[in-house]
Amino acid sequence: MLQRHFQWFFSASFLLNLPFHKDGITCVAISPDNRLIVSGREDGSIKIIGVQSRKQVYFFKNVHEGPVSSVLVTPDNKFIISSSHDRSIKIFDNKTKKQVHHFENAHEAIINKIVVTPDSQWIISACQDGTMKMFDIAKKDEGFHFKEAHKGIEDLLFLALND
Repeated sequence: MLQRHFQWFFSASFLLNLPFHKDGITCVAISPDNRLIVSGREDGSIKIIGVQSRKQVYFFKNVHEGPVSSVLVTPDNKFIISSSHDRSIKIFDNKTKKQVHHFENAHEAIINKIVVTPDSQWIISACQDGTMKMFDIAKKDEGFHFKEAHKGIEDLLFLALND
């Protein structure tokens, strides 16, 4: 228990001292290689911080027209992906920081959460209208659409089950 408390305290102290946005952070993710922290903001911006340097690596200013609801870095570290209250999903190349695709109006309501499959092939999104969608990253196309609930889906978790 003490070790877990120490880890949480260290993590919280570390994060509090990083040069994040002054206010309005809506979501945070860490890259699989533990080198980058990506944060989304209420004004539609995304900030990337180097873990070791504790300095800003890149800033995507107002890339969304609404608050950023979810950010992630794909398991292969190739892409940074974000979703927003503007109902869009955007994919950025992690090396060049250029936008490589934009799923405009990906849903009919606010997107609450996105996750990506362990093979970095699919984005899965959850929406306030109760739908989930899967988007093929390589083909830049919607693959599947699920209507799961009468109320909105707030969160997603992808579990890879072994046979």
